[in-house]
Amino acid sequence: MQSVHSTAGIFPFQNTGTGITNDAGEKTRRNTTSVTAGYIEDEFNLRSDNGSYRYRFNGKSTGIMLSSRSSSAIFSYGIADAQETEGDIRSITADLNLGGNISIFRHLFGVPIGSFIPVRVNMGYRNLELMDNTEYPGHAVNIGTASLGGGLGAHIRIPTGLPVLQDNLTAFASVVTSVGGIGEFSGLTNDPMPDSGDAISGIRLTKNTDFNFEAKFERLLGGKTGVTAGLTLRWLHWTDERADNAKQLLDVISGKQQGLGLQATQSFFRIGINW
Repeated sequence: MQSVHSTAGIFPFQNTGTGITNDAGEKTRRNTTSVTAGYIEDEFNLRSDNGSYRYRFNGKSTGIMLSSRSSSAIFSYGIADAQETEGDIRSITADLNLGGNISIFRHLFGVPIGSFIPVRVNMGYRNLELMDNTEYPGHAVNIGTASLGGGLGAHIRIPTGLPVLQDNLTAFASVVTSVGGIGEFSGLTNDPMPDSGDAISGIRLTKNTDFNFEAKFERLLGGKTGVTAGLTLRWLHWTDERADNAKQLLDVISGKQQGLGLQATQSFFRIGINW
């Protein structure tokens, strides 16, 4: 006979959530934290106010991700060919997702399949610097993003019955759509393009969609350590013009906002460990 226990995890990378205990009180299910790494196919089409794509990044980055079921942090570093000048462009990013999951159901017809509503706050940072460039040596822009959103997710535990895997194979997937803003704050430290002002002026409204999938072989390596494989995708839209009023944010949510185009994408396949 088994009983179901649920705890809402609202703190970053907290190992809480759905757990199953047997009559002896032994806990046989738990949430895990993962550290994974891989390459990111990264395209960030930053168009300056003067129409230049000087700070456009299109290439591969090396990424590392720390994740739980309700929170994640991604850091990446990459170098690609500059678009309108000689030399290279370097990209450094940090992305933080915090939130919680609202459970819809935990079992479906007795099968350990659950569904939930993920609620997320996202904060992101990207530094883009022109390297080995004689025309704009060391010029860089610092871009910040912030958004709030929700979506739909599902998780499953697969009882394999195999001696090694046992019932330690789990997977979950979620899709989250968020709205917010993107802006440049390079002017706080230096002017990246003194001949044309900021790369982007004011705050542009954003709408982004994040897809996240993880499969975990828990305790596969013995003790509390297992193996995690995952895929994270992102599509980021933002407006061509700066935001003038709060009503425009409602237009973004409803899909009525004009000039909202796809400006950035990321594809991140990763593998690592969990505990």
